[in-house]
Amino acid sequence: MYVVNPVNVRYHLYCTGKSTNYNLGVTTYYLKRYAPAQMKGSVEDMKKNFYLDILLFISLLACIVTSVVLDFHWFSGGREVKMVLVEVHRWTGYIGTAAILLHMVWHTKWIAVAAKKCAGRGSSEVKSAAS
Repeated sequence: MYVVNPVNVRYHLYCTGKSTNYNLGVTTYYLKRYAPAQMKGSVEDMKKNFYLDILLFISLLACIVTSVVLDFHWFSGGREVKMVLVEVHRWTGYIGTAAILLHMVWHTKWIAVAAKKCAGRGSSEVKSAAS
């Protein structure tokens, strides 16, 4: 029997914007009956995460680029240009740090579950290796 993976269904809904009728018997029933209720708001969450990831990428890339430019003195224009680059570096670092913290707050549940799974697996592996 084929089991529906809600993540794949959510991804399909996000990419296409429409539901697909999977002709797989129980799966079709599952999608019609349970998927809309379970995935309520999931497209908005994916969009929110996408925009946050774009913000993270742009801000941290700008921070890295300005740090390399400042470190190797790849600019001309004197003190004024250097001060602009320092300010861009500083503020993109602040924005990137805030975005990382916000990202961690949004994914607190996932972090907790992943930490529990890792801690559980690690302790059983240690016990089996010790015996």
